Amino acid sequence: MDGSVEVMLQGSPEQLATMCAWLSDGMSAALVDELEVIEVPPPFARFDYLDRLPTL
Repeated sequence: MDGSVEVMLQGSPEQLATMCAWLSDGMSAALVDELEVIEVPPPFARFDYLDRLPTL
């Protein structure tokens, strides 16, 4: 395991910017080396629920 985390977010540009800022430095125990953001052009599936998947 390399400690990587993947997050898929959906929201307004302001909401996404706030969440990316929190992911970068929001948790004191986390060491964030890199934050990669990839915008998915429409059409894309709408996220209506949250799934927590096991770490591989």
